[in-house]
Amino acid sequence: MASMAIALSLVPVMQGQPRIQWQKSLGGTAADNANAVRQTSDGGYVVAGTTSSNNGDASGNHGLQDVWLVKLGSSGAVQWQKALGGTGDDRGYDVRQTADGGYIVAGYTGSNNGDVSGYHGSRDGWLAKLDNTGTIQWQKCLGGSGYDELYSVVQTSDGGYVVTGYTGSTNGGVSGNHGTYDGWVVKLGNTGTIQWQKCIGGTVADYGYSIRQTTDGGCIVAANTQSTTGT
Repeated sequence: MASMAIALSLVPVMQGQPRIQWQKSLGGTAADNANAVRQTSDGGYVVAGTTSSNNGDASGNHGLQDVWLVKLGSSGAVQWQKALGGTGDDRGYDVRQTADGGYIVAGYTGSNNGDVSGYHGSRDGWLAKLDNTGTIQWQKCLGGSGYDELYSVVQTSDGGYVVTGYTGSTNGGVSGNHGTYDGWVVKLGNTGTIQWQKCIGGTVADYGYSIRQTTDGGCIVAANTQSTTGT
């Protein structure tokens, strides 16, 4: 069985190594990966990643790799799981619990069917808002005809969202690309409407990996750059 191994729950021990409270391997007989985990308001956890399985812990796979969201209780018991995407290649990289008790998951999609609509081509950044049972409330394909992916998402103080990743597009919802791949920041409203977007980087390859809102209402991005020109 190819499983996605969930991070261990550890308890600090005085003058010694942390003690494992529990551990959980999730997945089926195909390739499954965990890319992000967050503790939820009920003391449990939500995990985002990718599943190629349609057995074991995974069900509802649309084909190839799906975004996979798993909700666990405080001791690691699976409460529910959702395979999200279409018949193309779809991956989940980050997840956050939202103020309404639901979830926002970020990744990419290569699909234009199933749960996905609005696909621009090649690979789109994909954002999906779910309720507290994993039902999709809305979804948004972000990008153009090139390769675009989202790696990090946070809810902002106005109830919207800000995401980062990279873009290789110069059309669709993208403008200002400096060349090859740019780090990309997109601000959205609470129903996924794009409010603004910004390409960050130079003429080589640049990628945004983590984003947070700052106390002044702006945002801070951690990124990788291979450029010596541009932003």
